[in-house]
Amino acid sequence: EVEDEIAQLRTRIRQAEGRREMAQSHFANIKSLSAPIRRLPPEVLSEIFQHFVTSDIIDLEPYERFCLPLRLTHICCYWRKLAMSTPSLW
Repeated sequence: EVEDEIAQLRTRIRQAEGRREMAQSHFANIKSLSAPIRRLPPEVLSEIFQHFVTSDIIDLEPYERFCLPLRLTHICCYWRKLAMSTPSLW
């Protein structure tokens, strides 16, 4: 009887931990939506992307420079969509 109760409590703990992880993920998504950079119009952010990939500030080998647009696509879903829809990056 005690063993069954312990097993049930462990199951409830795992379920609660799963719900907590989902809530934390949801909170992180909501928090990212309120980031100041998200307030920039997509046109402005695309322009920033263009300056980033053509900038000489960073000393890179040619093959590394070729990968810069790809790096932008790994920041978040929003940046991925925006970078992929900005032909001048490619």
